[in-house]
Amino acid sequence: VVENLTRTQVDRFNVSDAVTLADIEKARDEGNLDEIITPIDDILSSYSKCVVSEDADKLVMNGNIFTAGDTKFKMNHEDEQIVRVYLEDGTFVGLYKYYAGKRIYKPEKMFI
Repeated sequence: VVENLTRTQVDRFNVSDAVTLADIEKARDEGNLDEIITPIDDILSSYSKCVVSEDADKLVMNGNIFTAGDTKFKMNHEDEQIVRVYLEDGTFVGLYKYYAGKRIYKPEKMFI
């Protein structure tokens, strides 16, 4: 019979890398949060990266769909594949799902 179970790792995150709330507050007060907080797009790095052209930046910032022709590079995504979407300047925007039949990307989760 298991009486106690502690999760020590999830994906690439190990309990030995954990920080306390006090550590986070201290980093915040010292202006060093970026040294201990993992950016959301790093956490989602298992999803393929998709960069839109500057012309599509406004569409994406407003949470609209965009077409395969709006990407900065030719992408080879599969039908209903979820991808990380970035503006041309490198800003992470959110997760989109690609629909191959219509050659469009629809927002799944926005992080802006």
